[in-house]
Amino acid sequence: MMLWITIQKSRLCESQEKAVNLQKDLAEMQEWMAQAEEEYLERDFEYKSPEELENAVREMKRAKEDVLQKEVRVKILKDNIKLLATKVPSGGQELTAELKIVLENYQLLCNRIRGKHHTLEEVWSCWIELLHYLDLETTWLNTLEGRMKSTESLPEKIEAVNEALESLESVLRHPADNRTQIRELGQTLIDGGILDDIISEKLEAFNSRYEELSRLAESKQISLERQLQTLRETDHILQVLQESLAELDKQLTTYLTDRIDAFQAPQEAQKIQAEISAHELTLEELRRNVRPQPPTSPDGRASRGGTQTDVLQRKLREVSTKFQLFQKPANFEQRMLDCKRVLDGVKAELHVLDVKDVDPDVIQTHLDKCMVTEGKQDLEKASLLARKVKKEATALSEWLAATEAELVQKSTSEELLGDVDTELSWAKNILKDLEQRKADLNAITESSAALQNLVEGSGPVLEERLCVLNAGWSRVRTWTEDWCSTLKVRQNQLEIFDGNVAHISTWLYQAEALLDEIEKKPASKQEEIVKVARAELQT
Repeated sequence: MMLWITIQKSRLCESQEKAVNLQKDLAEMQEWMAQAEEEYLERDFEYKSPEELENAVREMKRAKEDVLQKEVRVKILKDNIKLLATKVPSGGQELTAELKIVLENYQLLCNRIRGKHHTLEEVWSCWIELLHYLDLETTWLNTLEGRMKSTESLPEKIEAVNEALESLESVLRHPADNRTQIRELGQTLIDGGILDDIISEKLEAFNSRYEELSRLAESKQISLERQLQTLRETDHILQVLQESLAELDKQLTTYLTDRIDAFQAPQEAQKIQAEISAHELTLEELRRNVRPQPPTSPDGRASRGGTQTDVLQRKLREVSTKFQLFQKPANFEQRMLDCKRVLDGVKAELHVLDVKDVDPDVIQTHLDKCMVTEGKQDLEKASLLARKVKKEATALSEWLAATEAELVQKSTSEELLGDVDTELSWAKNILKDLEQRKADLNAITESSAALQNLVEGSGPVLEERLCVLNAGWSRVRTWTEDWCSTLKVRQNQLEIFDGNVAHISTWLYQAEALLDEIEKKPASKQEEIVKVARAELQT
């Protein structure tokens, strides 16, 4: 019996010891969970750099592993407490209640750490995905920039410009899905306060470059389209011009072979001449507006023929030469003899061109006797110039004479002047008019020089007229400047006179006041004040 009691006591002590140890294990587990919650869940984290975010992911992964490693210990505790509860029901109930709380807290801690670890992994995945899309779009922007640079020095050829345009358009057909992903991922991370500064900086730089390159690419695309359109139009013009010149060359060759000249086919000659003139204008316009590249040989070197425009220019010269031959009569020598007889007859009447007078009426008399010749054209020009010179010279001479007479009358008159300011303004206006009349005089000089070239021997007459006009202009200029000087002197004198009058008027007013004051003073004082007034009057 004693042995049984001893055994029972021993078992009881052992159970109590186990209960105490289990109690201690539960307390340690509870304390560890509190520390884990404080360290991993309650502490605030700020992820301002990718390194901080990556370290946080690793730390939460390690926390998750630590928590899961405690699962074995929790299971052992659970089994031991259940075993103890079957042996010592009274002592196991309290541990079972504590175990329930520990199990609930442990499960909650596991769930929260798993959730946070999953969230951080998703955030990190978003960051990596954002970098991936940014890298893809940056590569695309680099490609776009390279394509635009490759179009800066294109040869002026339809094939080259068209190829560059198609290459640029193929790059511009890039889908917008990646940019949408960049915008959504970046906004998600920024809204969460994660790497917001870095992401904002990256997105701002990317968007700025994207907008700038997109604008430049659109402008370059429009420029290439216009350039391609111009080249196609130019190529069409050159093709039409080439075909037309070939047809003209064939036509002129046939006429020359059949000994047909322009006198025998005048309408056709006019038509050909009009086409040649139009082609000359077209080629000149092309040379001004485009810079065609020289055609290249199969091995890529420039051909010796030069540009297509140069080739057509040579063809045009060839056609023009044939047209000149076409204009030369077939019986040229006989017709030259006929023309000589006509010219000999005209020479007998050439005395009508021998005019040396610059009077418009005299020139017109000679002009009426002329045929339609080069000499008559010179007479027509001389007639127009003579009338112009006479009209302008007469007007200038009359103005100078009238102005000079008025200046002489004003300067020599003994009568008193009127308003000096008005006279001075009039004189200044005359000086301004003289500058304008100087321009008229220069124009008359130029016209006279041209007339002198047309009418032989007219130099002395024209030069004498110019001398008279120049002398008259100089005299009026001198009279006007002298009159201005006289008026300015008179104006200064009047200003001085007005100042003196004002001074005297002021003194008289003061003297009158002083006399009034003297009457009020005693006799002894009156004499002293009068002496002072006399002294001031003398000064």
